[in-house]
Amino acid sequence: MVSYFATCSCLSDRRQFPSFFRTIPSDAFQVRAMLQILRRFGWTWVGLVISDDDYGRHTAQSFQSDLAKSGGGCLAYLEVLPWGHNVAEIQRIVDRMKKSTSRVVTVFAHTSNMLDLMEE
Repeated sequence: MVSYFATCSCLSDRRQFPSFFRTIPSDAFQVRAMLQILRRFGWTWVGLVISDDDYGRHTAQSFQSDLAKSGGGCLAYLEVLPWGHNVAEIQRIVDRMKKSTSRVVTVFAHTSNMLDLMEE
Protein backbone atom coordinates (compact mmCIF):
# COMPACT_ATOMS: atom_id res chain seq x y z
CA MET A 1 0.00 0.00 0.00
CA VAL A 2 1.26 3.46 -0.90
CA SER A 3 -0.23 6.42 0.94
CA TYR A 4 0.02 10.09 0.07
CA PHE A 5 -1.77 11.21 3.26
CA ALA A 6 -1.06 8.88 6.24
CA THR A 7 1.59 10.46 8.46
CA CYS A 8 1.24 8.47 11.69
CA SER A 9 4.67 7.37 12.94
CA CYS A 10 3.13 4.09 14.06
CA LEU A 11 2.96 3.05 10.40
CA SER A 12 6.77 3.17 10.17
CA ASP A 13 7.05 -0.12 12.07
CA ARG A 14 8.20 -2.50 9.28
CA ARG A 15 7.44 -5.62 11.32
CA GLN A 16 3.84 -4.63 11.84
CA PHE A 17 3.30 -2.94 8.43
CA PRO A 18 5.83 -4.52 6.03
CA SER A 19 4.07 -3.40 2.86
CA PHE A 20 3.17 0.16 3.84
CA PHE A 21 4.93 3.06 2.12
CA ARG A 22 4.24 6.77 2.19
CA THR A 23 5.06 9.64 -0.13
CA ILE A 24 5.17 12.29 2.64
CA PRO A 25 7.18 12.51 5.88
CA SER A 26 5.90 10.89 9.07
CA ASP A 27 4.65 12.86 12.06
CA ALA A 28 7.97 12.23 13.82
CA PHE A 29 9.82 13.97 10.99
CA GLN A 30 7.39 16.90 11.13
CA VAL A 31 7.91 17.27 14.88
CA ARG A 32 11.71 17.18 14.53
CA ALA A 33 11.55 19.80 11.78
CA MET A 34 9.33 22.07 13.88
CA LEU A 35 11.69 21.78 16.86
CA GLN A 36 14.63 22.69 14.63
CA ILE A 37 12.76 25.80 13.47
CA LEU A 38 12.03 26.78 17.07
CA ARG A 39 15.69 26.34 18.04
CA ARG A 40 16.91 28.21 14.95
CA PHE A 41 14.90 31.30 15.84
CA GLY A 42 15.46 31.01 19.59
CA TRP A 43 11.77 30.58 20.35
CA THR A 44 11.60 28.94 23.77
CA TRP A 45 8.10 29.81 25.02
CA VAL A 46 5.50 28.44 22.60
CA GLY A 47 1.83 27.60 22.46
CA LEU A 48 0.59 24.40 20.87
CA VAL A 49 -2.71 24.00 19.01
CA ILE A 50 -3.75 20.57 17.73
CA SER A 51 -6.65 18.90 15.98
CA ASP A 52 -8.86 16.55 17.98
CA ASP A 53 -7.81 13.35 16.21
CA ASP A 54 -4.96 10.82 16.12
CA TYR A 55 -2.77 13.20 14.12
CA GLY A 56 -3.11 16.00 16.66
CA ARG A 57 -2.82 13.84 19.76
CA HIS A 58 0.19 11.82 18.53
CA THR A 59 2.12 14.85 17.30
CA ALA A 60 1.36 16.73 20.54
CA GLN A 61 2.68 13.83 22.60
CA SER A 62 5.81 13.58 20.47
CA PHE A 63 6.29 17.36 20.41
CA GLN A 64 6.02 17.68 24.19
CA SER A 65 8.35 14.74 24.77
CA ASP A 66 10.98 15.92 22.29
CA LEU A 67 10.74 19.53 23.50
CA ALA A 68 11.42 18.39 27.07
CA LYS A 69 14.31 16.13 25.99
CA SER A 70 15.94 18.88 23.96
CA GLY A 71 15.79 21.35 26.83
CA GLY A 72 15.14 23.96 24.18
CA GLY A 73 11.86 25.39 25.33
CA CYS A 74 8.66 25.23 27.31
CA LEU A 75 5.04 24.86 26.40
CA ALA A 76 2.90 27.85 27.37
CA TYR A 77 -0.39 26.06 26.61
CA LEU A 78 -1.94 23.21 24.70
CA GLU A 79 -5.31 23.71 23.03
CA VAL A 80 -7.39 21.16 21.13
CA LEU A 81 -9.45 22.50 18.23
CA PRO A 82 -13.06 21.35 18.24
CA TRP A 83 -14.69 19.55 15.35
CA GLY A 84 -17.58 21.41 13.82
CA HIS A 85 -18.54 25.02 14.29
CA ASN A 86 -18.19 25.61 18.05
CA VAL A 87 -17.98 29.40 18.37
CA ALA A 88 -17.74 29.43 22.18
CA GLU A 89 -14.82 26.99 22.23
CA ILE A 90 -12.99 28.83 19.46
CA GLN A 91 -13.45 32.12 21.34
CA ARG A 92 -12.10 30.51 24.53
CA ILE A 93 -9.00 29.31 22.66
CA VAL A 94 -8.44 32.73 21.08
CA ASP A 95 -8.77 34.40 24.49
CA ARG A 96 -6.20 32.02 25.97
CA MET A 97 -3.82 32.72 23.10
CA LYS A 98 -4.23 36.49 23.56
CA LYS A 99 -3.66 36.29 27.33
CA SER A 100 -0.54 34.16 26.98
CA THR A 101 2.86 35.81 27.03
CA SER A 102 3.93 33.40 24.29
CA ARG A 103 4.07 35.00 20.86
CA VAL A 104 4.75 31.77 18.98
CA VAL A 105 2.00 29.26 18.19
CA THR A 106 2.84 25.83 16.81
CA VAL A 107 -0.04 24.08 15.08
CA PHE A 108 -0.54 20.42 14.20
CA ALA A 109 -3.98 20.41 12.60
CA HIS A 110 -5.67 20.04 9.28
CA THR A 111 -6.62 23.17 7.37
CA SER A 112 -10.33 22.51 7.83
CA ASN A 113 -9.85 22.60 11.62
CA MET A 114 -8.05 25.93 11.44
CA LEU A 115 -10.56 27.97 9.43
CA ASP A 116 -12.78 29.05 12.34
CA LEU A 117 -9.76 29.84 14.51
CA MET A 118 -8.11 31.95 11.83
CA GLU A 119 -11.34 33.85 11.15
CA GLU A 120 -11.72 34.64 14.85
